[in-house]
Amino acid sequence: KIIEIVDAEKWNKNIIDQSLSLSKLMHLNLCTVDFIVDSNNQEYLMEVNSRVALIDFYIVDENIGQNIANRILVTILAEQLGDQFLQEFKHLI
Repeated sequence: KIIEIVDAEKWNKNIIDQSLSLSKLMHLNLCTVDFIVDSNNQEYLMEVNSRVALIDFYIVDENIGQNIANRILVTILAEQLGDQFLQEFKHLI
């Protein structure tokens, strides 16, 4: 496992923008978004964590009644397949 801590002025703007968009899409005011960047600088989204590694302290999304995995999947499919898909499955968002 290799972890690199990067100073804020060197942060990848694309990853920041993607993270902010995901948090807004999922209505999360507090979250962590994990990416892997390979040796070719290709970015891969790994996961979005609404619990921010505080599970033993406080679960920020407890009892909110939302299935985040469904929302991500439906949103991605809607973007790929268009409005007809969104109309048929918008109840899942």
